Amino acid sequence: MLAIVVSAWISLALSNRARRETLKDIRDAARRKELETADALTTLAEKSLALQKSIAAKLQNREAVAEAASDQLPFDMAMLDGLERALFRVPLHEMPGELLTLTLILRETVRQCRMKIEMAFQFHREMDARQYQDLFDTLANMNESLTETVKDFRTKREALTRPF
Repeated sequence: MLAIVVSAWISLALSNRARRETLKDIRDAARRKELETADALTTLAEKSLALQKSIAAKLQNREAVAEAASDQLPFDMAMLDGLERALFRVPLHEMPGELLTLTLILRETVRQCRMKIEMAFQFHREMDARQYQDLFDTLANMNESLTETVKDFRTKREALTRPF
């Protein structure tokens, strides 16, 4: 009788231990996936910021906008388009909750930047000084906003590297 009780107790203890280890493995795998996602999004945010800063540096005056619009100033609109497409391919339904809002902000900032530049290129001949100033101010504000978004992504990523 004692042997049966002892073997049942050992069996239960081993079963509980295996269950705890399985749950720990599942949590560890989910955490690794979240960290990989955070790494990728942080990199995309940093690349977005670098590109937007480069764009703002190139488009500092009316002449530069006109030259870029007429392909006389090297300007890689395709890179901005590609970055936007990459951001819109990020599967939001698989996103850790703490990264979702930041990802949406990043996507919209890049989209708005592209749209603002495309409009400026299309209408640069008709734009007045106020509209050019709005373009330059908007690009500067987007860079400030994106700088904060990058900081937030880095903070979230760092939080995921800390032990439970």
